Amino acid sequence: MTKNEVIALLQRYEDQLCTPEERVFLQNWYLDQSKKNASLTLSENFLIDKEASLRLILYPRARHRISTLKRSVYLYKKYSRIVNTALFIICLSVSFLLYRSMGGDGRAVVPGGYRAMLTLPEGGTINLVDAGNGVIATDGAMKIRKVNNELLFEIIDSQKIYRERGQGEYKIETPNGGQYAVVLPDHSKVWLNAGSTISFPVDFTAADRRLQLNGEAYFEVFKDKLHAFRVRTKMQNVEVLGTHFNISSYADEAVTKTTLLQGTVQVVPLTSASGHAPTENLRVLAPNEEAVLTPNAFYVKKVDPADAIAWKDGLFTFTDQPLEEVMAEIGRWYDVNISYGDGQLKEEKFTASFSKYTSMTTVLKILESTGAVYGENGDVPVKKEDIHFRMEGRELKVYR
Repeated sequence: MTKNEVIALLQRYEDQLCTPEERVFLQNWYLDQSKKNASLTLSENFLIDKEASLRLILYPRARHRISTLKRSVYLYKKYSRIVNTALFIICLSVSFLLYRSMGGDGRAVVPGGYRAMLTLPEGGTINLVDAGNGVIATDGAMKIRKVNNELLFEIIDSQKIYRERGQGEYKIETPNGGQYAVVLPDHSKVWLNAGSTISFPVDFTAADRRLQLNGEAYFEVFKDKLHAFRVRTKMQNVEVLGTHFNISSYADEAVTKTTLLQGTVQVVPLTSASGHAPTENLRVLAPNEEAVLTPNAFYVKKVDPADAIAWKDGLFTFTDQPLEEVMAEIGRWYDVNISYGDGQLKEEKFTASFSKYTSMTTVLKILESTGAVYGENGDVPVKKEDIHFRMEGRELKVYR
């Protein structure tokens, strides 16, 4: 990146024309550079000039900016050699950091956002990012509205829905780096995490309320004693009447977790051969319990349910979780691939909590600061070699 390109990028920020990715990059870079360069033995005047530039980038509407710019021009003339040398270094640094922050496809590695695709029963699709607020689809029986970052299904002709039983389904899908909220026709609400899909039939409310899930979703089920609410995943059926719960069941993960916050749910594993749920293996969960289902085990444990739904509230919260599970969540949200220099790293345990909207640069620092794990040598804690993380394109490498 040339000096002129750097100046153009800074001007775009000042004019409020930067993309979200460029704005996050500039702000994080300036904060990072201000920390790294705090001990430079440059003149006091140059340090003042650097701080003035920082204020201009972080607070472009500060009242002092005009006088700051005048002082900067004077200082530039007085210390032109130092300033030009420093600017050259900045140009190289910005170029390098922009390269590091971009994936192999040229996209910056940034946190996810509200993104989803709606597929209608007849096969048409609607990108919810592009759709405006208001009614986005209607077929005489169902009206679908988008309100900010929520999708609302409203029944306008229940008799027509009953007549059209078995005639297609609705599907809502979030990509990696996406999430969305959906209000179902029965007024139940579902929050979809990244890389997840729910689908339900046109006649969702005609009999039992049936829904298919692949990925992770949090449910607040509208209470209806006459119509059970059933969620099917690749490994289990969950049945409720009215309750709040979370299910994590990704196709590429061997573990399915069902966490209950309120009410009661019944979890029944599916047999791999028939796809049916044998009732003798069911578990009934009470609040603050989690059913864990793997190909070889099925058990219930006590948990803090707030950890399970932290993603819905804009947080990553990991409590003594295997690194493989931690990185799977981060990879889906930031839409990056994860690779390991040593397969044993996947079993290391991590505990951390931070915003889902943290920049990738900061995420890597947090992970490294919590990656100094300890083993046991008899009764003596032994510090293992630190775990490190490095972005290369859209691949996040984990190694010792």
